[in-house]
Amino acid sequence: MQLRKFLVVVVPVIASFALVACTSDAGSDGGSTTTPVATAPTQGGDTPVGSGDPTGTPGIPVATPDAGGNVPAPVASGDRKLEPAPIEGLDVLVRESFPPQYAAVVKSGLPSGCAEFAGIEVERDGNEFTLTVWNTMPSDPNVACTMIYGIAENTVTLGGGFTSGETYTVRAGDLEMTFTAQ
Repeated sequence: MQLRKFLVVVVPVIASFALVACTSDAGSDGGSTTTPVATAPTQGGDTPVGSGDPTGTPGIPVATPDAGGNVPAPVASGDRKLEPAPIEGLDVLVRESFPPQYAAVVKSGLPSGCAEFAGIEVERDGNEFTLTVWNTMPSDPNVACTMIYGIAENTVTLGGGFTSGETYTVRAGDLEMTFTAQ
């Protein structure tokens, strides 16, 4: 009986602490704590080039590169700092268009309940693309975060200027994919 009373009191208290520790106070000043990648639906009819299983689900975040093929780096704000995200998966999509357009699907880790996806930086050097995925974390090292590892799946357009028959390489973290332009 005493154990039951103990559990009835202690479990809600622990759950409350976990909720408070993982909740941002961004609403108090009306600002956002991260710089999100623009959200746009992915185009239907995407054909995977690599070995992964991208879903092409509408509404997943999509980063759009500028004319040079680069996406501006995300910027941390307020009480959060940028950290490179661990890369869990990489795939390349060829979009059914003329001329063909290409996109990378990146699965990145969210190492704790406090980690939030911030964006993908795309750098192109000739036929090589380097993707850097960023998360934000609380700047205060004393913030308690749940030890829940999550996965974020995001799609980024690789831009244009592909030459049919040439091989291109996409790198994210330790993962690398190659494809031949159509």
